[in-house]
Amino acid sequence: SARGWHRFERLARRVVGKISYLSAQDAASSKRFAEFGLNPAAKGPVYDLKALYTPPALAPDDTLKQAFARSDTWLAASTHEGEDEVMLAAQAAAMADRPELKLILAPRHPKRADAIAALIDSHGLTCARRSLNEPPQGAQVYLADTLGEMALWYALAGVTFVAGSLTDRGGHTPYEPASFGSAILHGPDTANFKAAYERLAAENAARPIETAQDLAKALCDLKDPARQQALGAAAKTALRQDTDIDTLMHDIVQVLDA
Repeated sequence: SARGWHRFERLARRVVGKISYLSAQDAASSKRFAEFGLNPAAKGPVYDLKALYTPPALAPDDTLKQAFARSDTWLAASTHEGEDEVMLAAQAAAMADRPELKLILAPRHPKRADAIAALIDSHGLTCARRSLNEPPQGAQVYLADTLGEMALWYALAGVTFVAGSLTDRGGHTPYEPASFGSAILHGPDTANFKAAYERLAAENAARPIETAQDLAKALCDLKDPARQQALGAAAKTALRQDTDIDTLMHDIVQVLDA
């Protein structure tokens, strides 16, 4: 957008100069607004509204808690076509070192569940499907082919791979797994949440991976519950905003009342 506005710089400066208060979602955006003539007095704190996520009042039942020990469970969150194969290859490889490891695989689009179930079988892994009410006990892969239950899977998983990041889809939110203290793994494509992943990278608070071998190694490296918890806590700290929402709203109300 900034590149486009440079074609009409005089107009951009007139518009930006009229802004009374601006809270950018990241430091780079704040800097670009300043370059277009934002009044320094109008500059508010950096705040990413996507960080407002709070876990819903949805908790795993006893059956799920008994089936999934958190330190031995990882989640592939919102996978897209082309990513499931990587997740399953990593699970099969990591199980050589961690035979107790469980994968909760939650596809972005549950309509792909039949194809994913066939993939699971082709890797020689046992599977239980959430949509069919199949008991999860003993399954090496739990196919969470439902909608609206992601909070359950974050709560059960000591490690989360944030999907959409091994394809050209820009990656999904790291704020949700971070809010549950789940250690974050992700692929190279994180354009949708660029600033958030830059924060994570700066603090070594998430681990990037590109291949199934990378992912399997990361899962084995994070076998220790303490290491999982430390990485999850680091992500939560790295994604903390420059201010709180109450202060931000107070500032906005002050501007509106002026």
